[in-house]
Amino acid sequence: MNILVALNVDFDSKSGGLERSSVNLITYLSKEPSIQCVCAFNKFVDKIDTIVEVETTIKSAIDLKVLITTHKIDIILLPGGPWYSLLAAEAVVNTNCKIITAWHFSPGIAVGNTFQELRDSFKHSNNSLDTCKALFKLMVFPIYSLRQVNLDKKMFRDAYGATDCFVVLSASYINKFKKLYSFSNVDKMRAISNSLSFDQSITKEEILHKEKTILIVARFDESSKRLTYALRIWKLLEAKNPDWKLQIVGDGKDRLLYENLVAKLELKKVFFEGKQPSQSFYKKAAIFMMTSRHEGWGLTLTESQQMGCVPIAMDSFGSLHDIITNANNGFIIENNNLDAFAKQVQSLIDNVILRQTIAWNAVQSSSRFSQDKIGKQWLELFKKVHQGAIN
Repeated sequence: MNILVALNVDFDSKSGGLERSSVNLITYLSKEPSIQCVCAFNKFVDKIDTIVEVETTIKSAIDLKVLITTHKIDIILLPGGPWYSLLAAEAVVNTNCKIITAWHFSPGIAVGNTFQELRDSFKHSNNSLDTCKALFKLMVFPIYSLRQVNLDKKMFRDAYGATDCFVVLSASYINKFKKLYSFSNVDKMRAISNSLSFDQSITKEEILHKEKTILIVARFDESSKRLTYALRIWKLLEAKNPDWKLQIVGDGKDRLLYENLVAKLELKKVFFEGKQPSQSFYKKAAIFMMTSRHEGWGLTLTESQQMGCVPIAMDSFGSLHDIITNANNGFIIENNNLDAFAKQVQSLIDNVILRQTIAWNAVQSSSRFSQDKIGKQWLELFKKVHQGAIN
């Protein structure tokens, strides 16, 4: 079976969750003798010898048609979501090629967080033009929001109609999609979570030697990641725990915002580590913090679990409950409740036995999302789609 994975981003396992999860899946598929994997990406940072690399930006159905016919493609997988689905539907005309559209975010993300994102853009943007645009959109928000809702609904309904299978990251999202976009049915929708990022998990012995470090791994984007929340939580903890530190791995457009807030709050034990491979940081750190406004899956949560770094996350997205069972393999905090978050972190700082117990539970539970288990779900889906057995 020939699979085309097409996405207009860099093929880079050190980038965001969409890119990392796509590379992980393709790495798994590349080892399957029954699969020939053709990958069309902007640029190939990671190299896999057993795939066919096509460095290109897909701009039209013609671009896709050429790839389908040249490589005799049976199935196109579109990890970038509905924006590509209509192009693909046009490209597969007069072929036997099937289409799988995957959506790596939560339902309604394109609209549901618009107000908060506009507000953050107005408050934090360093660009006067962007600030003015955000202010205008806030002033006419009811009209702007209605327009965005209608555009979003049309895009997803059209994409769903054009695809042979629509994949989401959590079963909890399926009915939300049906209600939000008024789908007549969800027969073509399936849920497959992201797989673990690392080849090996931490050992029980290694958990005993964790450092007194709290970790954040995130893109520096306040509208989605809300790292100002994390820094304010740390403000509640730092003075009481002088032997602990906060490490932040990542970078992005809001770096200056965070550096300025660290200075304003007079924080002394915050270390910005930049964008770099994160596994070694997870391995050393004892506690992981996530304060995101929204996530599709929260790949950094399963990464922290795999490395025995106890995750604490705000209850702001549905798939969180697929990953964390509260007080068993991590902790779920009421959304926006900074005080409760700080109290839970302090509890883990104070109780090393609890911390190590939850850490080991997290490692064991993360095996549900191994590359082999998730990869087999994809292989079974490809088989059914190829046979036309989805509906």
